[in-house]
Amino acid sequence: MQVGFLPALVQQQLARSAHLDLAAGELPPPFELQAAAIFADASGFTSLTERLSRLPDGAERMCAIMNAFLGEAIRIVHEYGGQVIKFAGDALSAIFVCGDGGDEDGAEGGGERRTMSAAVESAARCCFTLHERLHGFKAWSVDQPGWRRMASDGL
Repeated sequence: MQVGFLPALVQQQLARSAHLDLAAGELPPPFELQAAAIFADASGFTSLTERLSRLPDGAERMCAIMNAFLGEAIRIVHEYGGQVIKFAGDALSAIFVCGDGGDEDGAEGGGERRTMSAAVESAARCCFTLHERLHGFKAWSVDQPGWRRMASDGL
């Protein structure tokens, strides 16, 4: 089975539970963590989708635009030590784990424990950077028909 996206925390939990027979219904033990969370949503997505739906290659363009947009958003989240945990259309949810990050060897293997204050600061800085870099995201080149900017004001 091929999986397109599996959050890092889930991958870590599965790795720690390799001895379990998941097919037989054995489940990994639950764990708790503390984290700062963000939800980032692109404004202008609906109007862009409606506009592109009138073009013969609109679906392909929309796919390429969202891959580029979300790809940059993911890079920014990772830049601030966050983990994307969910996608929903033009939005993503991410967490910035404090403590040991659910990793028995320390935060993301680095051994350094992030405080809640540091996690909140990382999440806030990430949000500012998302807005700074993605506000006015160019949906496609000016020389292509139907050019417009994705507003991203809600990011």
